[in-house]
Amino acid sequence: MYLAVPIDSDIKSIDDVKGKKVALFKGTNLQLATDRVLSTHGLTEKDVRFINLDTSAAAAALTSGNVDAVFGGPEFLALAKKGIVKIAYTTKGDDPTLGRHTSYLVTAAFEQAHPDVTQRVVTTFINAAAFASNPANKDEVFDGWSLSGFPKDAFEGDIEGDTLANRLNPLIDDFIIARYKDQVARAKAYGLIKGDVDVDAWLEPKYLQQALKDLKLVNYWSSYDAHGEIAKLGDLNKKQTN
Repeated sequence: MYLAVPIDSDIKSIDDVKGKKVALFKGTNLQLATDRVLSTHGLTEKDVRFINLDTSAAAAALTSGNVDAVFGGPEFLALAKKGIVKIAYTTKGDDPTLGRHTSYLVTAAFEQAHPDVTQRVVTTFINAAAFASNPANKDEVFDGWSLSGFPKDAFEGDIEGDTLANRLNPLIDDFIIARYKDQVARAKAYGLIKGDVDVDAWLEPKYLQQALKDLKLVNYWSSYDAHGEIAKLGDLNKKQTN
């Protein structure tokens, strides 16, 4: 994620957003990630004048001067390259626990009624992730992603210093489990959810494990411990390291 500010802004770090008017799409995983970033700098939401805006509205508010900064994703890299805004902070290269994650979800009823469909979709996702993780396919991947409306160089800038294999790692490892448990706790603390959530009950790794086995990708990606340190180096990373 990124902190975008106007070109002439005096905001140069997370510490500088204290007391500022900042756009944030609340009620999303971006809010949880932003609060995590703030907490590492000794700040909370109460220290910032947050304005709840979606991505498009936030970009317009920033360029028109109606907010002092915006927390968002790589969409702001395109504006930065045009010289419209500048990036004051990014989570890239920072604490690995500051990231955001996505998952493939189905209801328990659907999974139990249609295990074959669930497996087929998971296997398709894993196959696509393996293709995109291969450095040889990077340009083709970015060309495809640019059809979403964001320029190719925005994706290239977002990945710079990182790898697609790391971003698209599909493993349900200790790192991912710890991150979801942390976000559940934070969501409850922020009032986004009321009760307790059993993250372990959400997880059904057998489809992932079967897909990895069928596609001969069991050791393809690296697995990480709860703190984001490599627990087992994957074959792909071994090749790139060598």
